[in-house]
Amino acid sequence: MKSSSLFYLSVALLVISTFTLCKKKEVRPVDNPGTEAPVVTPPTVTETPVVFEQTELLSAESERKRLQLSWLATDFSATGLFVATSSTIKVNVEQQAGTRLPTLLIGTYSRYGTWNTQPVTFNLKAGLNEITSTVDGLIWIRYTNDYPNAKAKLTFTSGFKKVPYYVAGVTTKNQWKDMLSKLNTVPDVILQGERCMIVADRASAIRYQDEDQEVLLSKISRVIKIEDDFSGLNSAADLDKPNVHQRYLLTQHEDKAYYMFAYNYRTAYIGTAISAILKPADVTWGPWHELGHLHQQVWTWGAIGEVTVNIFSRAVQRELTPAENRLVSDKIWEQVPAYLALPDAQRNFNNDVASVWVRLCMFEQLGLAFGDDFYPKLLSKTRVDKPVVGTDDQKMNYFMKSACVVSGKDLSIFFKKWGLNVNSAVYAEMAALSLPQPVQDISLLKDQSN
Repeated sequence: MKSSSLFYLSVALLVISTFTLCKKKEVRPVDNPGTEAPVVTPPTVTETPVVFEQTELLSAESERKRLQLSWLATDFSATGLFVATSSTIKVNVEQQAGTRLPTLLIGTYSRYGTWNTQPVTFNLKAGLNEITSTVDGLIWIRYTNDYPNAKAKLTFTSGFKKVPYYVAGVTTKNQWKDMLSKLNTVPDVILQGERCMIVADRASAIRYQDEDQEVLLSKISRVIKIEDDFSGLNSAADLDKPNVHQRYLLTQHEDKAYYMFAYNYRTAYIGTAISAILKPADVTWGPWHELGHLHQQVWTWGAIGEVTVNIFSRAVQRELTPAENRLVSDKIWEQVPAYLALPDAQRNFNNDVASVWVRLCMFEQLGLAFGDDFYPKLLSKTRVDKPVVGTDDQKMNYFMKSACVVSGKDLSIFFKKWGLNVNSAVYAEMAALSLPQPVQDISLLKDQSN
């Protein structure tokens, strides 16, 4: 999102003058309606105009396909504006290039109501748009297409309220505190970093206002960059460029049936765990894990959704806190021999005989055996192959054979030891690759220390 200098000037003038270990559920509807959004009195004042110049980007679906991801990335940008139910916002739209115009989103994915609450969308037209909102919510701009070539200028003139909006490298600590104090008729705030956008309630933001917001946003942005690098998304090659949708949404949610979760366009954190995205010291495994879900690829079969996500968490842990290793400190490696010693009939990688943590050890062993570039190469290979993997069996088949190709080794004995029970034809196809066996028994590998 690129907002004009006028927007930041208006925020500054306003300050001077007046002023959520992940327990991710299966993503499915739940019965608990959650907590409704706070009632906010519709604004009646006319605000200083706020201007945004927007350039169309590739659609989230196009990027999902290019990167072969399971979920869609955050494909909208923040305005720092809020509209109340029944209020009418006025926005002038000027087409600067191309023929398509942006869409406004009112409300934040998952913020209020159930876990899968959706924003209300409005298609903009050239000229004056008068939009009467049916919900309370933050205003976002989505401007995407499979063949982007358009530009537009949006000028919001009335019917909105500004929210406390922290922009890394722009907003000062004093300005942030002043906004939190004086912009007190809106329920939510936004903090924006190079690679992230955080939405939280104003009360929580006030509770953590003395934390270092620059450190917070820098840390979350670095987590995303580490997970990108682990995915091999650090190249100028078209398939290995990072997602064009650079800022990931981390939002507070109020659905008591969930703790933290990830889904299309966002990661979300229950209000009672909001320090995980507002306090730098608490940006640990939970957010690492949820952001990892947005990096998982299409070969992630059902039984490992909560397993392979943690190869990304471990990548972050190795870089940010190298003295820590959850598999060592939680004594997970000690559980692996007992599982591998089970009779063939009982050893099934895809059921609960082994915990998600024990199963993670198999993926960690591949990294230990074949080095730091094993997973970047594997995930890059997926982007090249664009595999057709509609079923769990197809996903397992693709992963197993690709692991052999990337490692340059016949991993059939290793996978059989771990209980990856697929059709015998898959093992025959692995054998047909005519690759040598590993020189060591990979199933015996483990981290020796933190």
